[in-house]
Amino acid sequence: MLALFGATIVAMVGLIVYWRWFPRAGTKWANEVMNPWLVNQGLSGAGKSEIGTLEHFGRKTGTRHLTPVHPVATADGFRIVVPLAEESQWALNVLAAGH
Repeated sequence: MLALFGATIVAMVGLIVYWRWFPRAGTKWANEVMNPWLVNQGLSGAGKSEIGTLEHFGRKTGTRHLTPVHPVATADGFRIVVPLAEESQWALNVLAAGH
């Protein structure tokens, strides 16, 4: 039992280290599988869901994209946390478009 616990801890630390070195790991799956599923199921941007839908257009292709986000209400409007910061493709698209 103790060996299983130790192996679990080592695996978790390994995943954290890997993700710190490669922060975009898993984003392709999220963008191509998870995000469309959330939008198609009506789980983002509908009803009383805490998940909103951000519409943006590709910087190079002009393709319309719908990205699930978690907006947080503030006194001035809303704040959307960008987990990948400068590496977030939707954030780069929004900044390039200017809106």
